[in-house]
Amino acid sequence: MPFVEVKSIEGVFSAEEKAEVISEITNVFARIKNTQFAEGTWVVVNELGNGDWGEGGSVLRADEVPDSSATA
Repeated sequence: MPFVEVKSIEGVFSAEEKAEVISEITNVFARIKNTQFAEGTWVVVNELGNGDWGEGGSVLRADEVPDSSATA
């Protein structure tokens, strides 16, 4: 069964948002294969410490991550 690892900066997603990510990723497998297949899907959210993530050679912090809900 699938094992999906999601990496994020600590503090970007709330507990409720992480639960939604896990649910939605599992739902993708249910749509593609079937519900029984999705029931064996593992989704792990690994949070890296704030400042332990880099993009384009620069350190990226949680407060610098764009909040997509602010534009919706």
